[in-house]
Amino acid sequence: MLAGTDFPRGLALVSSNKNKVAEFESLLGFKLASVSMQLPEVQSLDVKHVALRKAELAFSLVRRPVLVDDTGIYVDAWHGLPGAFTGWFFNTVGSEGMLQMLQQSDNRSATAVTALAVCDADGSRVCVGEATGHVAAQAQGGAADGHNAIWIPEGENRTAAAMPRDHRDKVSSRAAAVAALKRQEWVERF
Repeated sequence: MLAGTDFPRGLALVSSNKNKVAEFESLLGFKLASVSMQLPEVQSLDVKHVALRKAELAFSLVRRPVLVDDTGIYVDAWHGLPGAFTGWFFNTVGSEGMLQMLQQSDNRSATAVTALAVCDADGSRVCVGEATGHVAAQAQGGAADGHNAIWIPEGENRTAAAMPRDHRDKVSSRAAAVAALKRQEWVERF
């Protein structure tokens, strides 16, 4: 197991999202090497599958150990959609569009799932974190906050976007996935 600043620094986070890099640095407690690249979207509802395929592709391009994440919101009333298509969904209809589509639904329960995939010369592995909650009635936060502007983790009364980062980092699916990653013995070899 690894603690705080003992996390392996040989991994590079692959993301074109600077906010995501900052969030990972906050969760890990140190500056993180990062590689900015747009990877093709894998067509699957399963964030685990998407993260693994993206990590394998990124490793083949940069030839160093990589960390890739994928997060999806699985809305109960929609039988798990949009799932791994959450990013595309929000880019298409935005927070307000999703809220309008859920307006008549009595069931706003949803699960946020984050998959973290690591790929190196020895193969790829994945860790998953989940957070249950529900979709808010109104967005709190800006368009740049994506699903965090409408996602309320269980036990909270405000959206993830409206929370201070240090609090959000305790209740998010990404925080749960990072915690799961830190518990893996194979991580120590990086």
